[in-house]
Amino acid sequence: NLTPCNDGIFFDPLLDMQICGTPVSGVNGGRFGNTRTDGYGNPKPHFGLDLLCPVGTPVFSSTSGTVVKVFTKFSSEYGMEDYIEEYGDIPRKNNGNFVFIESVLNGIVYTFCYLHLKDVYLVVGDAVSPGQIIGTSGITGNYSQTLSGGSHLHLQIKNGVQSSKKNVDPEFFIYTRFDSEGNSINHCK
Repeated sequence: NLTPCNDGIFFDPLLDMQICGTPVSGVNGGRFGNTRTDGYGNPKPHFGLDLLCPVGTPVFSSTSGTVVKVFTKFSSEYGMEDYIEEYGDIPRKNNGNFVFIESVLNGIVYTFCYLHLKDVYLVVGDAVSPGQIIGTSGITGNYSQTLSGGSHLHLQIKNGVQSSKKNVDPEFFIYTRFDSEGNSINHCK
């Protein structure tokens, strides 16, 4: 069954939901907020939710909306280490292959950002339904094998108008709830 867990409003972006932590910050490093630390132990923000999944895992839309931005120029398994080896450095904010889906919920505009994808099955202007497959997970962009806990989907959600969008906690916009170890505590009914 390729229908992700949902409550009829919000759908999980993956069939198997588990938070992907980081070697330095543990499972909390995969959560939204000041959950990471820099090399000196200082808090560092993480603007999304990292969900553990093998490369090529189907990724689903969490809600309905319209595709507003797509990037697909990274080859399927081209991560940060590969980019640095080839070009010497990587842009600080490199999302890899991604799709941004704009949705209006309770009169507020949100943009759901699915990052580090291998494949994207949508183009700008496409209408998207909740639970629709939008692509597959990958390791593109600034994904790092050494700084990450493994291959993952980075889900980032912004609200507000384009010029002043603010990041919000993605855990409020998915079905699954997690325990302190990053494991799902509610399962599909």
